[in-house]
Amino acid sequence: NEVQHLPISFGQERFWFIDRFKGSVQYHLQTTLEFKGNLNIAALEQAFNAIVNRHEVLRSHLYEIDGVGYQKIGAIDTWKLNTISAPHLNNNQDGLLEEVKSLIAIPFDLGKDHLLRANLIQLGTDTNVLVVVMHHIAADAWSMGILVKEMLEFYRAFSGNRQPDILPLTIQYADYAYWQRNYLKGEVLEESLNYWTQKLNGVEPLELHIDFARPAVQSTKGAVASFTYDKTLADALQAFAQKENATLFMVLLAAYKSLIHLYTGQNDICMGTSVAGRDKLETQNLIGLFLNTLPLRTTIQADKSFTEILQDVKQTTLGAYQHQELQFEKIVELAVKERDRSRNALVQLMFELINTPEAPEIVLDDLTIKGLKQEIETSQFDITCSIKNT
Repeated sequence: NEVQHLPISFGQERFWFIDRFKGSVQYHLQTTLEFKGNLNIAALEQAFNAIVNRHEVLRSHLYEIDGVGYQKIGAIDTWKLNTISAPHLNNNQDGLLEEVKSLIAIPFDLGKDHLLRANLIQLGTDTNVLVVVMHHIAADAWSMGILVKEMLEFYRAFSGNRQPDILPLTIQYADYAYWQRNYLKGEVLEESLNYWTQKLNGVEPLELHIDFARPAVQSTKGAVASFTYDKTLADALQAFAQKENATLFMVLLAAYKSLIHLYTGQNDICMGTSVAGRDKLETQNLIGLFLNTLPLRTTIQADKSFTEILQDVKQTTLGAYQHQELQFEKIVELAVKERDRSRNALVQLMFELINTPEAPEIVLDDLTIKGLKQEIETSQFDITCSIKNT
């Protein structure tokens, strides 16, 4: 029956394929919050249950018929908060972080589980740590901001016995998936397919010089290294971008591509970047997977000046943004004839310029909430270079 078989979006299809292919623990989105003070646990559970009731994608289950993926919406009022009594971890930061890490790494069963889970680690009468995990197939980084904002409002409302001040949603994520599959066809699809086919014809993977032999199946193990550059350099980069009629992102990407060219000796440099994909008003407050990956391919020649390389990068970036509707998995199908399990298809390096501010400490009556940083130990790509302009 066609009413029951709701389509999944192209982005969901990509993550569903990855999950069946090699698991997807590296695609767990998480936030960890420390609550100091008198936490109303019943109100917190009510708040999350209200969010899962409100956003159908968080209680969607995926399945297939004849190799085609579909989703069905689960029942409301079935979500539960898991509580863990752990007073022995109250003054044991390393032990607490290990516990958090293990909770984040529990795999989702995409055919059975809610795609949002939360564990409350009870350290003492006035200290609790909340570990929230969503699967990327149901959400993106923007969604995490929506989740925290709605959690706070629902918590305030249920704690204060009042109605929550949240506008009803006009669409659900399944509506977007249906729209996407009906929009991307005919002339719109043909034009986009032609662009990406021409842009990525003959693209070769990047051969990074690595310390060990590349495994037959790509590992998801990873780590983070970070550094800070000073305001003088940041201001100079911004001034240079304005002078060249380019964005800061384009300047930094051109510099990074030039560096990768020097390290690999390759002229044909294709790397990815993420776009939010929320250009329609109805999607602004909707939890879901709207994020897309765009492959940015540029030829770097040693005899070109940096300003010439920058102009090439600028044109490539503008062209990719104009054709961002086609999901990455469809672009991969066009450009990659054979899948190689030892590396990501088409894009091995990601480059991101992050403009989102740090979450401030939140005070709710006699409760203080702050984020706890969790060390990242998984990686989705060979290298992801993220620059945060603060």
